[in-house]
Amino acid sequence: MTADTVFARLAGAWIAVDGGVDRQRNGVSAHVANVSAEAAETAVRAALTPFLLGQGAIGSLRTIRTGSGWMVEVGDLTITATSDRVEVSGQVDQWRLDSVVASSIATETARALGEDVAGHEFPPAAGNFEHVDVVERIRTHARTTPGRTAVRSVAETLDYADLVRAAEARADELDASRAAQVVAVRFDRSIGSVVNLLGVVISGRAYLLLSADDESGYARAASTIASGMESPSGEFDRTSNSGAAYVQFTSGTSGKPKAIIVERPQLSAYCAFLEAENLCGPGVTMPVLSAPEFDAIVKQIWGQLTAGGTVALPESGDVLREIDRATAIDNVSINTVPAVWNQFLDVATRRPIRSKGTLLLGGEALDPGLVDRTRALWPGVRIVNLYGPSECTSNATWLSEVDHRRDRTPIGSAIRGSVAVVLDDELTAVPVGAVGTLHISGDSVARGYHSDTRRTASSFLPMAVDCGTGRGARMYATGDRVRATSDGLVYLGRADAEVKVNGVRVDLEALRNDISVVPGVTSAAVVLVDGVIEVVIECPSSQRDDVVESVRERVGTTWRRELRTSRVRWVPEIPRTEVGKVDVSALARPADRQAIPEDLEPTAAAEASAAPHRVLETIWTSVLGSEPTRSSSIVALGGDSMKQLKIVALYRRILKVDVSLHDFKQRDTLGEHEDLLLERVDVAHLDRMAASLNEAKR
Repeated sequence: MTADTVFARLAGAWIAVDGGVDRQRNGVSAHVANVSAEAAETAVRAALTPFLLGQGAIGSLRTIRTGSGWMVEVGDLTITATSDRVEVSGQVDQWRLDSVVASSIATETARALGEDVAGHEFPPAAGNFEHVDVVERIRTHARTTPGRTAVRSVAETLDYADLVRAAEARADELDASRAAQVVAVRFDRSIGSVVNLLGVVISGRAYLLLSADDESGYARAASTIASGMESPSGEFDRTSNSGAAYVQFTSGTSGKPKAIIVERPQLSAYCAFLEAENLCGPGVTMPVLSAPEFDAIVKQIWGQLTAGGTVALPESGDVLREIDRATAIDNVSINTVPAVWNQFLDVATRRPIRSKGTLLLGGEALDPGLVDRTRALWPGVRIVNLYGPSECTSNATWLSEVDHRRDRTPIGSAIRGSVAVVLDDELTAVPVGAVGTLHISGDSVARGYHSDTRRTASSFLPMAVDCGTGRGARMYATGDRVRATSDGLVYLGRADAEVKVNGVRVDLEALRNDISVVPGVTSAAVVLVDGVIEVVIECPSSQRDDVVESVRERVGTTWRRELRTSRVRWVPEIPRTEVGKVDVSALARPADRQAIPEDLEPTAAAEASAAPHRVLETIWTSVLGSEPTRSSSIVALGGDSMKQLKIVALYRRILKVDVSLHDFKQRDTLGEHEDLLLERVDVAHLDRMAASLNEAKR
C-alpha cells in the first residue's frame, strides 16, 4: 500500500506531530524473530486486516531481514521483530500512528505467529453510580432551595418552589381530563412549556415534544402515534418512577415515524452523569438552543433542572443570534451541532471571543478543522465532543476535552453508567483499535421501539460479551463503525444507509421507499450530495412535470421539516451498476445533477427581466453555488436549513439589517427576500454594500 492508502485505511488512528520526525515505536514482548519472511508477511497481513477500513487486499509488502529478526514495511507502516519484541511504528507526513493502535497491531502480529500474548484492554465502562429519579431531584431543590431560579425567559423567571407547584397543578389537570399515556407538548420557548413538561412526567405520563410551529404531516403523524400509546393498565401512578418519561421519534424520516420510548430510570441516569461531570448545575448557563425534536434539549432542560441549575430560554428562534449573545457570557455552556457552530463562525462579529466557556458539540462528526477554527476565535473555550443515539438517552460516550489534534476527532469513552463495546458481525469483540460496530449497554439504553417488536429485537440485543453489566443486560447496536485509540473511540461512519443531515439521522432507503409510492414514479433514488439530500425520480417524460410536482409536494408536506428543502430532479433513466444497483457516484456527478427539465425553469426572457439586486445575487451565489434570478426558489437551489441560516446571517453582517430567520419563514424566492429587505433599508444602501463587496474583491 502507498502512504496515502495506509493513511486513509487507518483513518482515525493518526495524531499530529508538531514538527520533525516522530516514528514512535510501540509494541509487545514476544519471541517471533526466527521465522521465515513468508511467515512474517502472512502474519502481518492477518494482523493488519481488521484494522483497515474498506475492502480489498493489502497489496505488496517489503520484508527486510535484520541481524536479530525481520522488518516488514507496509507503505509508511513498519512492523519490526527482534529477539524478544514486536514493535510497530508509522508516520505519514505530519501524522504518526496512535500508540494504542500500534501496540495492538504488534500484539495481533505476535498472536498470528503463535505467541500467547495478552492484548490491550479498552475500558468499556466508566463506572456505575447511584442516581435518583428526576422528579424527586427537582422536588428536593424546591424544598432545599425554593427561591433559586429554575426557569428564566426574557420576560419572567420562575423559582423551584413555584415551578413544582405549577407542574403539580398541570398534572392534576391531565388527570381530570383523562389525558392519554403520551401527551404532545408544543414547545414555544416559554416558561409554560417547561411547566407542562414537568407536569406530564409528575402525572406518570410521557411527553412528546414538538415545535409549536411545526404543522407538517410528519408532526401530525407523530402526534397520532403518540396519542395511541396507552398505558398497559390504563392507570397512571404518580408514585412510580419506572414508567415512560418521553417519546422521541428518530429514523422516521418519512411515512410512519418510529417511536423510541425512554423511561424515567434512563432519563435519571443520564441527568446524573451531567451533574456528576459538572456539565449542568447552578454554576452553568446553558441556553436552550436545540430544536424540540432533537434530544440535545434533554440536557438543556432536564439536565439543568435535576442538577439545580437554571433553564435559560432564548429570546428568539434565531440560533446564530442567540449563540452570539451567549458567547458574551462568562462561563457559558453552548450546546449545539457542529453544522450550526460552523455557520456561527462564518458570521461571528466579535473576534476573538474574550470570555471563558464550554462548547458542547454533538449530533454530527466533529471535523478537526472546525476545532482549529474554534480555538482561533475563542481561545478560552473548553471543547467537549458528545456522541450518542436517541436510543441511549441522548449521549453514550464523550470526550471531556478535545486537546490533541488528530485526523478525526474522537468521541471518547462511555459516560458514567454506560458500557461501550466494539464488536464484529459475529458479535465478538474486535482487537483494541480494530474497526468494528459500536454497541452500548448500561443505564441509559431505552426500552425500545413502540409497536415494533421486530426492529426492537434486531437493535436491542442481549449483551454479547462480559463487561460486568450483570445478567440480563441489554445492548443497543448503533450501526456506527468505530475504533479505539489512546484518546477514546473514533467514529468512522455508518455501516448502513443512515446518514446525518443537519443533525438529523435519516435513512435514505426509507426515503426512497416513500417516494416510490407517488403515482407516476417508476423508479427513485435518494442520495446525499454535498451535504444535501437529492431525490432523483424516473418516470415517462410526458408525465414529468406532474410527477415532479407531486414528489415535491410529498417532500414538503410529509417529511420532517429538516428535510423539506431536499432537491427533487427528474432523469430519463436512473444510472445503475453492472449488478443492477443504483449508481450513487454517477448520480452525484455535476453533469448528472443538471438533468432538470428545461420547461420547469424560468425562461431566459423572464430571467433577464427579473434580475435581483447584485448584492443579493452575490450573497445567494456564495452560499448556494448557483446564480439566481428574482424568481429563484431557495429550496429548489438546495437551500437546506443550514444554508438558509447562513444567508440570513450574511444579510445581517453585510447589509447591517436587523432580520432573523423567522422573517423569511414564508418567503422562498429571492424576490420575496429582496422585497422584505427593501422594507428595512433603501436601494441606495444596497448599492453601497454592493460597491464595497466589489472593492473588497479588487
